[in-house]
Amino acid sequence: MELLTTLVRGSVCVFSQRSGSVRQNITLQWVVESCRRRSHSVFARRTNAPILTKGHTLLLAAEWGTGQVLWSILWFFLFFVWIMLIFTIFGDIIRNHDMSGWVKALWSIFIIFLPFLGIFIYLIVNGGKMGERQMAAAKAQEAAMQDYIRTTASGGGSAADQLAKLAELHSTGKLDDGEYAAAKAQVIGS
Repeated sequence: MELLTTLVRGSVCVFSQRSGSVRQNITLQWVVESCRRRSHSVFARRTNAPILTKGHTLLLAAEWGTGQVLWSILWFFLFFVWIMLIFTIFGDIIRNHDMSGWVKALWSIFIIFLPFLGIFIYLIVNGGKMGERQMAAAKAQEAAMQDYIRTTASGGGSAADQLAKLAELHSTGKLDDGEYAAAKAQVIGS
């Protein structure tokens, strides 16, 4: 049986010349229909390949041009930005201490039922304050982190607490007299 192969936009279609049947080599069934329907494919017009998709026309990646791929990437990026914007605005609504609970509920309902209009109006009304609230939250988080670092780096507690721990370690025998005196001098000196 003699096999003929044609290349249609990056998809390989394999046809049997004698029986007219279609064999799957590295393509899926709907590529066969695509090859058969392409008017620029001379070989596809000569064969009477059966339609294997039962009347459904399927879009393949091989049929997409570069412009369509770039357009799809752009729309996916814009959709991702839109989702991030929604989460940012809901976070700002929840963290805003200037609004009452009723106002927060109204903004949330407005954004849920009229998302484009609600988000754009929220950005126009509260856009400048959003940045101020984010900066204040970042400064508060930084101050909390610095405070935590100071308390854990200093060994925790005041000098009296540290001297009590040293005395307990000395009385249990874990520190000798020289180590106790050096550690006590370091705590008192600092």
